[in-house]
Amino acid sequence: MNLVTTVTANATVDKTYRLDRFEPGTLMRVHQMESVPGGKGINVARVLRRLGHPALATGFVAGFSGAWIRHRLDQEGIWHDFVEVDGESRLSVTIPNPDGRGQTEILEPGPAINPDDQLALISVVERWARQSRCVVLAGSLPPGAFPDLYARIIRTVQAAGTPVALDASGEALRLGIAAHPFLVKPNRRELAALGLPPGLPGSVPGAAGRQALRALAEAWARLAQAEWFIVTAGEEGALAVCRRVDRGGGQGAGQDLPSFEFFWATPPEVTPVNPVGSGDAFLGGLLAGMLEGRDAAGCLRLASAAAAANVMVMGAGMIDRKIVQRLEEHVTVEAI
Repeated sequence: MNLVTTVTANATVDKTYRLDRFEPGTLMRVHQMESVPGGKGINVARVLRRLGHPALATGFVAGFSGAWIRHRLDQEGIWHDFVEVDGESRLSVTIPNPDGRGQTEILEPGPAINPDDQLALISVVERWARQSRCVVLAGSLPPGAFPDLYARIIRTVQAAGTPVALDASGEALRLGIAAHPFLVKPNRRELAALGLPPGLPGSVPGAAGRQALRALAEAWARLAQAEWFIVTAGEEGALAVCRRVDRGGGQGAGQDLPSFEFFWATPPEVTPVNPVGSGDAFLGGLLAGMLEGRDAAGCLRLASAAAAANVMVMGAGMIDRKIVQRLEEHVTVEAI
C-alpha cells in the first residue's frame, strides 16, 4: 500500500484573509476567506490525496478547534489518527499582500504538551509506519515539546524499516538531521540559519548564488547521510542534492562510493494568489513522484508543478490535479 503518514505536531485552523488593502491601525474588511485544517504535515497529506495517493495525518489536536480539524479532514477524505491533548489547537491567520507577492502571518503558539503526550504520539507514528511507504515530519514543535522529538521519531520509525522525510527549522531541524532521515527539505532561509555543519571549517557561503547554496546543501547532506537534501527558494525554484552510489573499478573496486547529483528545478510563472503552503505542496508532489516510480528529474518536475499550482489558490494544498499536470510541461530541471 502506498500510504504516507504525515506528522503535524502543531496542527492549526489555517485561515486566509483576502483584503483590498492592508493598513495597520485602520478598519479593514475581509472580502474573501478560506479556512482549512493546516500545519505543514496536514498540507502535505492534502497534496498527496489530491494527486491520487492515500495519506494519513497524525500529530496533536486539542479542544473544539481540534474536533473541527478532524471533521474537515473527514470531508476531504484524508485519514487521521491524532493524539488528543489539553487546551485548544491554534489558529493561524495569513493575509496575502494585495499584489500576491508576500504575506503577513499571525500564528498562535498552540497547546502545551507533556512527556506522556509525546510518548503517545511516538507510539501512534510507530504503529502507522509499519503500514506506510514513508513518514513525513513537518512543521514547528508546540510548547513543551522535547527539542529532539523529531529525532526520536526518526530513530523509532527507521528502526521499523520505514524512511522518514523531515521538513522543520531551527533546533528541531538540526537535531533531526543528526538522526539521518531519508529526505531533508529546508527552505533557503532555514538552511542559512543552520550555518555550517559542526567540524567543517570556513564561513557560511552566501545564499545568493546557486553554487554557494549547493556547497552548503552538500555539506549538510553528507552530515545527514540523506538520500535527498532539497532547498526550496520560492519562485526562483529549488536545489536538489540526490545521493547516488557509484560502483566502479580501480582503487576501491567492489565498494560502494557515495556521491551526489545536483539539480535545479525552475517552476513556471503563474499568477500568484497565496504562496503559503507551497513548500509543503513541493514535498507532497515530490513524494507522489517517488510513489509513482519516477526518476529524480521526474519527481522534481511534479514537485515544482504542485508548488506552482498551490500559489494559484487560497487554501494551502488545495491544488487541482489537472492544473498540476498542465504546469509540469513548463517546469525546467537542469543538472548543475
